[in-house]
Amino acid sequence: MRDYQRAGLEWMQFLREFDLAGVLADDMGLGKTVQTLAHILTEKEAGRPDRPVLIVVPTTLVHNWAAEMRRFAPSLSLLDLQRPSRHERFAEIPEHDLVVTTYPLL
Repeated sequence: MRDYQRAGLEWMQFLREFDLAGVLADDMGLGKTVQTLAHILTEKEAGRPDRPVLIVVPTTLVHNWAAEMRRFAPSLSLLDLQRPSRHERFAEIPEHDLVVTTYPLL
């Protein structure tokens, strides 16, 4: 991770530690997906999540999330709920670390 991405991860960890809500936002293309994946992975490694993380993105970014996860956090499991067959996969939700869906479906 780059220094500014580490700073984003530290910010998300700070928010979690103090039970605060917040938004990670910066210019497009600076690695918010990677920072978010690093945060989720950090949480998983600490044993804190008790359910999957829901990620809601524009339809065009679902593939990007899957690719970035395979590249930077391959130990996380992802369930893609965007296709017409998504209803058949609802029972699989608890078996995954991340569930990615789209704004229109939400």
